[in-house]
Amino acid sequence: LSSMILKTYNCKIYLCDLPETLIFQQYFLANNIKNIKINYIANYNDNLDKKFNLTLINADQLHRLSLEFNFAINTDSFGEMDKSSVNKYFKFIKNNLKKNGNFFYCNPVGLAGHAYSQPGNYPLSNNFKIEKIEVMYPSHRDTFCKYLMILAKKKNSKKNSYNANNL
Repeated sequence: LSSMILKTYNCKIYLCDLPETLIFQQYFLANNIKNIKINYIANYNDNLDKKFNLTLINADQLHRLSLEFNFAINTDSFGEMDKSSVNKYFKFIKNNLKKNGNFFYCNPVGLAGHAYSQPGNYPLSNNFKIEKIEVMYPSHRDTFCKYLMILAKKKNSKKNSYNANNL
């Protein structure tokens, strides 16, 4: 997905994942996108440098950063996380996504022991307006569970009634 976006748009991408996965993403993107500049935030000593068009961020480092972005995407991984981790991502996106920015996520039922059992239970703040919602039963995936796809736009309102710490 990142390679398609980088080949189509002149933009910056912040890619957050597990370190073991980021290594393969870095290799693929470095070998498939000409002149790509990659910044890697692997530990607390690494800093964000906005001159790079791709920043790879270890998942355990994301929440210490302050970013500003227009679009957040999550596919498949929220169902593999416990509720506390999902809450932190939703809070991070709410706090760092620009006004009128979009948040797209598509996930199946919870697969982890302490996960949200259904993706419809994720803590989407009322700072967002759902633009599109769809239930899918993809046959091309290795599982036959249903997926919930949501595209939400961050409202331009200054009100903030969501607090992930209270969950």
